[in-house]
Amino acid sequence: MGKNRLKQQKHKKLLQLFILLISVMAISIVINPSLSKKANTTISDPQMDAIYKEVAVSTLSFGDTSAQFPSFGIKEVDTYIEAYIHSRLTSIHSSGKEKTITYNILHYSQQTLSVAFTESGEAAEIMTFDLEKGVILAFEDLILQDHVSDCLELLAEVASAELTENDHSSLSAKDISKVTAPKAENYRQFIIYNQAIVFNLTLNTKNETYQLAISKQLLDDWLIDDYRPGEHHDDLSGNYEPANIITERPTKESKLPMDEKVVALTFDDGPKAGVTDLILDALKKYDAKATFFVLGSRCDANKNLLKRAAEEGHEIGNHTWDHPKMTSESSNAIAEQIDRTNAIIEEITGTVPTIFRPPYGLYDERISSYVGKEHLILWDVDTLDWKLRNADLVVPSALNTVQEGNVILMHDIYSSSAKAAAEIIHELSRKGYKFVTVSELLEIKKQRLKESNA
Repeated sequence: MGKNRLKQQKHKKLLQLFILLISVMAISIVINPSLSKKANTTISDPQMDAIYKEVAVSTLSFGDTSAQFPSFGIKEVDTYIEAYIHSRLTSIHSSGKEKTITYNILHYSQQTLSVAFTESGEAAEIMTFDLEKGVILAFEDLILQDHVSDCLELLAEVASAELTENDHSSLSAKDISKVTAPKAENYRQFIIYNQAIVFNLTLNTKNETYQLAISKQLLDDWLIDDYRPGEHHDDLSGNYEPANIITERPTKESKLPMDEKVVALTFDDGPKAGVTDLILDALKKYDAKATFFVLGSRCDANKNLLKRAAEEGHEIGNHTWDHPKMTSESSNAIAEQIDRTNAIIEEITGTVPTIFRPPYGLYDERISSYVGKEHLILWDVDTLDWKLRNADLVVPSALNTVQEGNVILMHDIYSSSAKAAAEIIHELSRKGYKFVTVSELLEIKKQRLKESNA
């Protein structure tokens, strides 16, 4: 596709454009008859785009509302754009507002096309198409399936560092965490250049944006072959590349206790007033960090506890909404249990969990695939606090079995567990152990392995 195809189709373009636009106008009258009665519907004769001469440009007007849009002579692309324009004009007209929709071709190559639309000067939408496949692209289409979460985490790390370093004073730390969170919806608007991909981050409800240009080399292990560097990504108007391309992952000074004995203390099924707060007090006393795998159904009633845990540096993990046996659930129910819990945790703490623990430790391929195997967390030491309900029995159960690098399982819903946790933290601290979060423990093990193989 590209220039050759465009030249071949050029003689068909005006006729095709005329037919498509007449169809759009006819559909609009059927869907919204008031348009034909209350507004003058007109369409201009096609003009040439100022830069890409093979692109036809038309203006469709509904009364005081108008939309300027391009036509590329590629059926799938033109149909999608015209449907979008029709939908927006109908919506704007129905609201009684007056707006002008304009477009800008951000990048146009043999492989991909990116078009931005604005409404009365405000950013509205960026569409990126694969011209070879004739489809609009989503973030997940760019990345190898098994590495989508890895890529999102890298983007979140880079975006957070960029927004923080560039002093976006209008954004709080919570705002930055929200707009850069490792979720595909935050990175759904992008432009694919030859050497980089630019992600257009929406910063607030006013549609203010920030352009994050990431080198394809930084994403090299995860990119699908079609979107790796090559001449097919050169812009048809010249080999343009964006400025300020980020080529390296941000460096962070490691504060992890790499050379000390470490364990990760984890608590399931909370938060619960009268228990979680006592555990937080004990952790604070010994400057210890823990991980809380919370139930979404408990979060709203105990939001202050959840917020406190996050603010004091503890990790919040997902433990489903209401503790079902996940292997017996449908795939849709699995997704809802996880997504609903992620949503309320993000709403309260401003951060989306990156780790998940299945109830009863039971999971199957559907679950591990949905959350990512590397984000599914079990345990090494079960203190049996859920069964014993007696601190005098739980404490020795933990102390007699724990080893360096272990993940310890407890529950912050029993008063006996709060008492036992305080004693376990005291005793292990006395023996020289450092308490870290699960993610910190995984990073420590990863770095130690890397150093041992160096």
